[in-house]
Amino acid sequence: MQYKNPSNNSFNIKLPNEFKNAIYTLFDMFGCQLIFDETIKLSLNLDLSDFTNGVYFLNVEDGMIRATVRLIKK
Repeated sequence: MQYKNPSNNSFNIKLPNEFKNAIYTLFDMFGCQLIFDETIKLSLNLDLSDFTNGVYFLNVEDGMIRATVRLIKK
């Protein structure tokens, strides 16, 4: 996955071709689920402007493939 990190409010994430029809979940550093959604695109635009500065974890799944990345909002 490609993304700019850290970011102020918005993360534009490009997914590899393997992640068609992906489900993504955003967690805070305590493991609380903040966002759960699906995408059929190979890119995500996550707007975190409503969330406080800190570390978040984005989990992306598509069938048997799973990836988790750390996002830093400053």
